[in-house]
Amino acid sequence: MFDYERISSDVNKIFNHINKNKLKDEGLETYSSFYASVIKSFENHEHYERSFEIINPIFERYLDNFLQFDKNKFKFFDQNKIKICFYLPNISNSLAHIDLLHKTLNDFNEENYDLYIATNKNFSNNISYKIKNLINRKKIKEIIHVDILSIKDIKKFSYRYKNFFERFIVWAVPLIIPLWIRVFSNKVIYVSLKFKYSSFINLSKGIYFSIDKNKEECQLKNTIWKKVETELIDLSFIEHSRNLNKNKVRFITVNRIEKIRNEFFLDTVCEILKKIPSANFSYTGRADDPLVRNYFRLNNFDDRAKFIGWVNPNEIINDYDIFLDVPYLSGIISANYFMSGMPVVSFEDTTSSYIDMIKNELYNQYKIKFTFKSKKDYVDYVIKLTTDKEYFNKIRRNQIDSKFLFKKNNINLSQNFFRAIDEKNTI
Repeated sequence: MFDYERISSDVNKIFNHINKNKLKDEGLETYSSFYASVIKSFENHEHYERSFEIINPIFERYLDNFLQFDKNKFKFFDQNKIKICFYLPNISNSLAHIDLLHKTLNDFNEENYDLYIATNKNFSNNISYKIKNLINRKKIKEIIHVDILSIKDIKKFSYRYKNFFERFIVWAVPLIIPLWIRVFSNKVIYVSLKFKYSSFINLSKGIYFSIDKNKEECQLKNTIWKKVETELIDLSFIEHSRNLNKNKVRFITVNRIEKIRNEFFLDTVCEILKKIPSANFSYTGRADDPLVRNYFRLNNFDDRAKFIGWVNPNEIINDYDIFLDVPYLSGIISANYFMSGMPVVSFEDTTSSYIDMIKNELYNQYKIKFTFKSKKDYVDYVIKLTTDKEYFNKIRRNQIDSKFLFKKNNINLSQNFFRAIDEKNTI
């Protein structure tokens, strides 16, 4: 799918041109564009690692040339509180990473900490209501704006805050991590909602969230990854009540288009549509994708695969029968649909899938097996659901009954998180 040798060659040429012609700000813009257009185009762990392994060393050489600091300009402070900064490129939405930050800081009440958010300048006038809630309740002391496409602005930010912050936490979006490590060195911690990386060679600590008690900290090259135990909270519990009509089955996936743009998944959906001629499939996203659209067109399913845009999952749940989950990455929406009673079909080893974390308990208690390694097994399960109404209803009842497995008692997310960022690496 990707020619990594060609990508590496192209990126080297671009940065050689930037370095030779001293186009200092263009390197920052190129890294950001590479992240948006190449890395995010396919949400798969191996692709992310390979892509970062290409861009990071090249970007490090660029920083050697253009990000030099005058040590005499760094400000020093008498600190009476521990100051921590969370970096989020975009704070204008309420996507999963904003939601998790809100939950993490919601019960935070340590008086000896001051918390800040740093974000890109172009989002300064458009702030998520969940971020505003944290500000209004004085959980966040201040929003700081930094232009990540300007070496001058980054230097100004560095001189002001390098010695001000005790921790600099890159939250969820792994954008320009090598740059932040240049500025804040071992104060940088990356919090991942997707993958544990080994491709940031100077990153000493990473944090990931899990409801799985069996997962513990691990080391990937130079990075220690610490687990923060959490629970799946704020679940909708809206009951799925749509009656299955075997002559008009409606499939849905509610995911970002970057996750749906996956040839293996699209081929699986086409196989299902081929085997169930009366079925239709709907998918979501901020904008339709030409590659996805063309895939359905080439397979003669253009009229049976419908793009429905960005939706409220709770409002459309009873318009559909079965949730087809994507490989590699999943999350809260599939878990909500699962507990609503809508049958969910998923792939095994799906990172960040709450359901996959407890699949053994689900099978032991309810004999529910809905995660599959092969396309054939995935499709066969879908066929059984759509042809055996009694089985469909049994799965629905068992899924609703299983929702207690997603809740854990006595989980203090704020406490767990701040303990993890303060803990010394032990591996």
